[in-house]
Amino acid sequence: MTANKRILIIGGLLLFASIAGLLVLGIRWAGSGLRTVVTMSEDVHPADDRVESLMATVSDDNLSFDERNRAVWALGAIGDPRAIPLLESHYSGEPCDHEKYLCQYELCKAIKKCQGEFTSSNDCKH
Repeated sequence: MTANKRILIIGGLLLFASIAGLLVLGIRWAGSGLRTVVTMSEDVHPADDRVESLMATVSDDNLSFDERNRAVWALGAIGDPRAIPLLESHYSGEPCDHEKYLCQYELCKAIKKCQGEFTSSNDCKH
C-alpha cells in the first residue's frame, strides 16, 4: 500500500470518528436538555407522568413564554400524541411574536412530531 493510500485511509477514519463523536455529543446534549425541562416542569406542576406535567407547564400563563416554549419543545421531543390537542389550541400559524404568544414555529414542529409527520425544520415556517 502506498503512503498516499495510507494517509487517505487514516484521514477517512479520523473524519468518521470525529463525526461519530459529534453525533454522540449532540444526542447527549439534547437528552440532557430534555431532562432539564422535564425536571423544571415536574417541580412546578407535579403530575402522574412527564407529558401531563409538560402540558400543564405549556398552559400556565404565570410562567414566561420562554419556560412555556421549552415545554413545547420537550413535548415535541417526546412525541406523545396526547399533547396534540393542547398544542393545536395554541397554534395559529401566524408569524411568531415571542412577546405575546408561544412560538408558532416550535408549536408547528411539536405538533408534527407528535403526529409522527415531522421530517425537517422546513416543514414549519418561522
